[in-house]
Amino acid sequence: SNPYNKPYIIDIIDKDHFTVKSIKTLKAGETKTEEFKFSRLNGALVTTDSEGVDTILKQNVKQLATGYDHTVALLKDGTVKACGKNSYGQLGDGTTVDKLVPTSIPGLSKVKQIATGTYHTLALLEDGTVKACGKNSYGQLGDGTTVDKLVPTSIPGLSKVKQIATGTYHTLALLEDGTVKACGKNSYGQLGDGT
Repeated sequence: SNPYNKPYIIDIIDKDHFTVKSIKTLKAGETKTEEFKFSRLNGALVTTDSEGVDTILKQNVKQLATGYDHTVALLKDGTVKACGKNSYGQLGDGTTVDKLVPTSIPGLSKVKQIATGTYHTLALLEDGTVKACGKNSYGQLGDGTTVDKLVPTSIPGLSKVKQIATGTYHTLALLEDGTVKACGKNSYGQLGDGT
């Protein structure tokens, strides 16, 4: 079982090999574990034991991020693909239809970094701005609303971002000047603002 109650466990073997274990609770006391082994081959990330997963991983992936039931891949050309559950628009394709195969996220190019929360997805662009899509019930998309977004939407007032990170229902942005901005759920003080 997963002692951290997270849906994925990543074991890094070395810089070119890692394993991703997906652990899902089926019912009380019963779990299902799936394991995928990845290797870097000629600059591409490949897997040997997937059922269609390698369609995304053979495309020169730069970074992978996983939410609760969705996977997002940043490709080396700066575009992004996603697959999995899409009930809140976290795949960014303008629908709430689940995708069994990796699908391009329209309107996302020149992406530098990706991050995923439980049901939301972020993209840091090369120009230092950030776009977000998916569930927004706690304001984690940073647009001043609690309305879910089905397509990547610019976070207003957020620029000169160096790095992004997410928690379950919150979002963090490290700015070039070393300061941090945060939004989303704060029930345990995870935004660090003292409230």
